[in-house]
Amino acid sequence: MASQSKLSQAEIMIQHLELEKSILKTAEARLLQEKEILHRQKSSSALVLENLNLVKLSLEKSEDEKAMRLRNRNEDLEKEVGLLRKKIDSEQDEFRESVRAWEKSTQDLRDKLEEAQKVEKERQEELATLNVKMEEIKQVLGETQEKLELAESTLSTRYLRCSFVHLVFAS
Repeated sequence: MASQSKLSQAEIMIQHLELEKSILKTAEARLLQEKEILHRQKSSSALVLENLNLVKLSLEKSEDEKAMRLRNRNEDLEKEVGLLRKKIDSEQDEFRESVRAWEKSTQDLRDKLEEAQKVEKERQEELATLNVKMEEIKQVLGETQEKLELAESTLSTRYLRCSFVHLVFAS
């Protein structure tokens, strides 16, 4: 019985070992599946990480290019602003010079106008003085003409008297 008991124990042991073997094979199969899944996940994660790195590099490149374009555009705009400032300064200088020339021309015209008005006033005063003198001369001329006419009349009368007297005495 002892051998029977050992046999029975050995059979139970074999059944346990076969069950354990089966459990271990199932566990091994499950672990292999998990390993495969983990390997796929790792590969997938590596691909995702690699894709993310490529996207990151692409974004950095794009940002660098954009920054370079913005710097270039900024430099171009700064140059343009500089040129526009120079142009504005030049135009302001020209405008100021034009204003100065206009003001000088205006002042010259005012001076000429004042001088012309002064000369006109002097001429009007001279004309008024000449008119007064002409009236005085006309008056003197009128008086002189009256005296002349009187003198001529007197002379004429005297001449006639003299001629008459002379005729009377001569005859």
